[in-house]
Amino acid sequence: MLPVKPALRCSVSEWNNNNLQLWAEAQQQRQVSGEIRQECRSLRNETHSKTVWDEKETSRRLTERVWDVSRWRDLLQSCAQKVDEEMDALTLSKELTEQALAATATPLEVSTECLMLREGRRGYELVADPVEEQLQKEVELIERVQRTLQQHIDEAFQQLCILQEARHQLTADLQNKTEALDIDKSCLTLTIASPHISLKTNPTRIPSGSSTPQEWVQLSSHNVVQAEEAMRSSQQMREDMSLSRAQLQNELEAESRATEFALRKRSHHEEQARDELQWQIRNTEAEIAEMESDIQELDADLQAKTAPLKLAHTRLENRTRRPGGDLCRDEVQHSLVAEVEQLEATVLALQQKLSKAQHSLQNLRLHHDQMLQDLSRKQEALSLEQRSLSTRTRLTSGSNPVRVVAPAVPLMNSCGRSNLQLLAEDWRWAFQAAIMPLNQLLLSIYILTFLIGVPTNILAFCTFCCKLRRKPTPIDVLLLNLTISDLLFLAFLPFKMKEAYDGMVWLLPFSLCPLTGFLFYVTIYNSTLLLTAVSVERYLGMAFPFQYAVCRRPRYAVWACIMFWAVSLSNLSFVYILPYSQWSEGNHGYSHNVSSPTAPPPTCYMEFTPEELNIVMPVRLELFLMLFCIPFLITCFCYINFILILSRLPNISRRRRLRCIGLALGTLVVFTVCFGPYNASHVVGFVRQESEEWRSIALLSSTLNACLDPLIFYLSSSVVRSTLNRLFRSVAEKLHILRCGAAPPNPEPKLPKTEKYKEEAPP
Repeated sequence: MLPVKPALRCSVSEWNNNNLQLWAEAQQQRQVSGEIRQECRSLRNETHSKTVWDEKETSRRLTERVWDVSRWRDLLQSCAQKVDEEMDALTLSKELTEQALAATATPLEVSTECLMLREGRRGYELVADPVEEQLQKEVELIERVQRTLQQHIDEAFQQLCILQEARHQLTADLQNKTEALDIDKSCLTLTIASPHISLKTNPTRIPSGSSTPQEWVQLSSHNVVQAEEAMRSSQQMREDMSLSRAQLQNELEAESRATEFALRKRSHHEEQARDELQWQIRNTEAEIAEMESDIQELDADLQAKTAPLKLAHTRLENRTRRPGGDLCRDEVQHSLVAEVEQLEATVLALQQKLSKAQHSLQNLRLHHDQMLQDLSRKQEALSLEQRSLSTRTRLTSGSNPVRVVAPAVPLMNSCGRSNLQLLAEDWRWAFQAAIMPLNQLLLSIYILTFLIGVPTNILAFCTFCCKLRRKPTPIDVLLLNLTISDLLFLAFLPFKMKEAYDGMVWLLPFSLCPLTGFLFYVTIYNSTLLLTAVSVERYLGMAFPFQYAVCRRPRYAVWACIMFWAVSLSNLSFVYILPYSQWSEGNHGYSHNVSSPTAPPPTCYMEFTPEELNIVMPVRLELFLMLFCIPFLITCFCYINFILILSRLPNISRRRRLRCIGLALGTLVVFTVCFGPYNASHVVGFVRQESEEWRSIALLSSTLNACLDPLIFYLSSSVVRSTLNRLFRSVAEKLHILRCGAAPPNPEPKLPKTEKYKEEAPP
């Protein structure tokens, strides 16, 4: 038997307990390890998801940041582009202002030269007349314009500097935005697989100069707001510069016209004074010649009295030698003494008269010399005035050197609306600069009207006279009076041509001025009344054919024409009276008139004083209402109903219907185009209480009425149409003979005499 080891022996239960304890501990450790593994897996999954989410969130925020920076970059680029455009526009406006400033050098030089020329006047010709006043005002105005334009140029330069500074700030901010955008875009393209990623030292530090998002937005917003404010100021400045240029240009042109008119008026007065002085010199020279002749005759008579005086003295002396008592104081002695006394008194009287005559002759010669000197000074002054006028032609030769037409640029008006074009240029001056001066336009239209109107109206006059001798009708009476009115208008039109040729200065005898203006305007308004009567006659013949045929008598048309002439003459009588009133009162439309009270006005029915305008304006308004509006409304009513009735008639040929409609529409067009603009000037003048300058242009359409009336004659009367057809046929036959050298083609068969002169009944 083996010996038992000496040790502490455990029981089976203890062994079992130990095993159970080991198993329990192992199970617990495995459970703890499993929990730790689960936590590790959960932590790994959570951190992976967090990392992926943070990366995606960062990419999203980077994307938003890139979009935000891109938006601000685009906004800055747009603002910078607008600033560049505004700088270009302001630079252009500044250059135009500089051109306008440079263009004032010539007018200033011309005005100064005119003042220096007029300083060469001598004696009483060196007067402070309206010309000198206007020239000084023109010089002061040009200097003020130069100061204003120079101030605008300086302000524009300062504004350009402000815009340049704003552009610099925008450029710097835009460059920073571009660089930041490139960096953010490169960061957005990086991934964990990118080869250029690495760990950095302290990447979470805050760089110096960093700003908050609010400060970043405020910086860019401040740059944009500052640039927009500078652009608004620049736009307002450009608008002010353009308006100022236009206003100053209008002032310069108005002052230039006033100065030139004063120069022409002064030259006219100088010519009148020179002619009057020359007439006085001629009369004085004639008086000197007569006085010298009388002095010679007085001297001859004085010499002739010496012999009778010697004879009487000798007889008296010889009779003193009578001896003794024969030395008697008889009748012979008394007669000889009386004869001697009479002869001595006669000689003394002749000597006194001779002395007075010689003294008067000396005074006449002295005054003649003074008048010659004054004539020389007047001729010098007139020559200086003419040189001044020729010097001022430099302002109008070619294109206007002062006017600078600016192209349309975006502006900001006072209401804040942008992209508007400034329309500050005066239409009247643009029209004259583009086409021709006003007097040349008037002269051209007058000549055209005269050349066309005279032959056509003479032909119509002869035709209507022949027709009235055969078979008079009311329409022929009315059209004959309309022809007479046009011929009377054309008869006095050459005087208006001369006025336009002389630059709207009346150089003809002044007695023709009231008569020309009176008949000129009477025929215009008489034509409106006659055209209205023609429309009424046509309407009555169409609307009430049977009733009107019963009372259709030529004498009624004659009475109507007499009434029309009376109304026109009475309403326009003030046109004849007013020029004589201006002449008698010396009111030539100026408050500083220096001419004599008997000198006629330099213009004809163009310039008015405020007192005269208070009379003229209401009369013109009355002419507009009574002699234009009422006839125009009646004409419209008659012809509109005429066309409506005619369109409903089935038995009218198409050719005849079109001719009648053409007559109605043609008359309405003539009424509106020829008489509308001129009568509209009456209303505008009454509202503004001044005589409008564009009345002369509006009157041109009324002048053309003398050319358009024959068209109405052609449409209204078959006699005129047949006369014109025969005339054209005769001319065509003669041309055919000259061209072919053969007999003309067989003419159309002649109509019977009753058919030839048969007048068409009113449709």
